[in-house]
Amino acid sequence: MPNQPNKIAQLRQRQRLLQILIFSLITIAIWVTFSLFRSQKKTVISAEQKRLAESLNPTIKTEVLQKLQQKRIFSEGELAVFPIYKILISKDGRQSEVVTIETTETELIPASASPSPVATSSTSRAASPAGVLTE
Repeated sequence: MPNQPNKIAQLRQRQRLLQILIFSLITIAIWVTFSLFRSQKKTVISAEQKRLAESLNPTIKTEVLQKLQQKRIFSEGELAVFPIYKILISKDGRQSEVVTIETTETELIPASASPSPVATSSTSRAASPAGVLTE
């Protein structure tokens, strides 16, 4: 009978291995089923996508070509002297001026022009040593 406990231990080990294999098989089956279900999702095509997927009209509208031919075309010489403008705005945001592209900020707007105090004419009142206001 000494062999009996050894055989029982082997049977329990095999039973445990069988349980692990069955659990793994069930897990793999669920995983495959879920992957198939997820890959078979139906995609919905919106009306906008259907409209964009329609084939183009193969006819050429001659009116559009005529309008393009009537547009003004600039020569290289005209483009070379064509002025390009930009708007310079002071750092405080109070001044702005339209200038040509070659003009720099330092040429036009002073860096930090702070307003200087201006004397105003008003009647001054002073307090006398007794605390009475005099004019």
